[in-house]
Amino acid sequence: VSQNLPIGSSGRMPRPLLNCIPMVPGFCRKWSALSLGLAMATCCGADDVWFPSIPTKDGRSLSIPAAQDFIGKYGLSLKALHTHSLQANGIEHHRFPVELPDAPPARRLVSMTRREVVRLFLKLNSIAYGRVAYPYSAEVMSPIWEAGDSIYGSSITNAEEELAAMQAELDSFWDLIEAEDNVTFAEETSLGMVATAADGMGVHALEWHSEDLGTVLTFRGTYSSGDEYNIQMWISTWVTTVMSAKMKYQWLNVAGLPWSDLMNEDKTLSSLINTLATPIFTGGTWFYSTTFLNDLKTLGQQHGLDPDKVALTGYWEFTKAITESVRNNLDGATLYITGHSQGGARAALASMYLEKKYNEKWDTITFAGVGGQCFSRDLDFTSGNMLSDVDPYTTHSQITEYVHPLDIYGFYDYDVGTRCTLGTTNIASSNPKKYCEYVFGHEGAELMMAGRVPGFSEELALKFRRCRYFTHYWNAMTMYLGNDDLLFEDGTTDGGCEQVETLAEDSDRCPWLFTTSGCGDEISCEACKVSTSSSGLFDCVWCETDEECRPSYESHLSSCGSGYTTRSGTCA
Repeated sequence: VSQNLPIGSSGRMPRPLLNCIPMVPGFCRKWSALSLGLAMATCCGADDVWFPSIPTKDGRSLSIPAAQDFIGKYGLSLKALHTHSLQANGIEHHRFPVELPDAPPARRLVSMTRREVVRLFLKLNSIAYGRVAYPYSAEVMSPIWEAGDSIYGSSITNAEEELAAMQAELDSFWDLIEAEDNVTFAEETSLGMVATAADGMGVHALEWHSEDLGTVLTFRGTYSSGDEYNIQMWISTWVTTVMSAKMKYQWLNVAGLPWSDLMNEDKTLSSLINTLATPIFTGGTWFYSTTFLNDLKTLGQQHGLDPDKVALTGYWEFTKAITESVRNNLDGATLYITGHSQGGARAALASMYLEKKYNEKWDTITFAGVGGQCFSRDLDFTSGNMLSDVDPYTTHSQITEYVHPLDIYGFYDYDVGTRCTLGTTNIASSNPKKYCEYVFGHEGAELMMAGRVPGFSEELALKFRRCRYFTHYWNAMTMYLGNDDLLFEDGTTDGGCEQVETLAEDSDRCPWLFTTSGCGDEISCEACKVSTSSSGLFDCVWCETDEECRPSYESHLSSCGSGYTTRSGTCA
């Protein structure tokens, strides 16, 4: 499912032609400034459009003994692959069953600790990406290698060594899969399934099975251009409104780090650049939304589809189709759901969907996932939402998210369950702090546009990528979760696990298109104190009684029972 070219009759699985894993459009490729704001994969624009249901069909049966031998030592068997294809009558979801081994895996997962299960699920997520070239250029990584700061150790000095270490992390899984005759099919003809390449569309997932544990549904994170387009409808308004405020909260409250002189170094210029970047980013997303919608209508007409039946919710219908298919094939087994990054958000949404539709709560473990409390209520660029399928207004105790406190992507939106923060131990002297400090002194749209056009710093873009290397990339997550001092036996973490506050329906913490970044977006006293109003002319002050951040001039116009905490004051 994560190899992105059709499998030929020879039975060999070709490697994808991809030079990076882009988490958001343009970060790993040299796209134009506007292409950074590409719209979502399958929806745009009109208020009266709807997404037709996606039928599920079983594909050919697969026999992959090497995969079963590899994962068998963890007590799991690969049960099915999921993908989508465009047929004459519309988009179809395909579930390709995989022949289970004659003998069940020897290891009993029921005897595993919660820590072991979490580590296993992260490994399943890493496998979902397949084998890829190293995602970051030497220009990004050279300072890290020169300082001996690679997550794989100080002996790593170049891309070849880094890639070798990454591949070893996967226990040579894809080497086994790609070996001659290790992949065979129930029919002698080629598989014929459509798995997306770098420019493809569709949600992809792996379905694993254990006789004693049950089924594990793993959603792949951002990989293809379709994934990139889809995530725009989740995060675009977030980026241009409240992202900067959430970053301050991460640094000061979650990580517990002080706001430094380095972070204030370019503050005035950063605010100005962010002001310029915001309409460019927003205008680009709207422009490409319209373009993509027209292309999608043309494609629909060519394949006999009603051109007006375009998506309101992007890949959500794809995700539901996969989720329903897996549920229908449980045969009484327990279901677990997992995902990384965008796949983590899909996993959480799938869990919420099954809870609302069937009153079933399945254990869900996500890693560095985009939160779903806000975007599920109001998707960018369309009148769509997911409220008929999920309930973001209630607690979802079955969902647990693992995230580093300085992972900017992992703190997009608000999580819908329990958040376990890991990596806070000695964070003041850590590489994430070292490589993220300068980045956190900048603002949302500015970061997303960095390096794209003249005036938007290329150096800031490089530093942002280095920050993500240590906080968001699954390899870094593997290092943190592999440390017994950060992930405890019961699955809790050094930074603690807590239920994320459920935002009320009328909460102003969820962004909307015309929200202006400023004092009102700050969500803690510490973050408020280091902020200025949207005009940049006034400091922000905090009212503990109302738990609100306001421009300083309002302190002369309205009272606060606890008194206002100013930049030089001490938070309660």
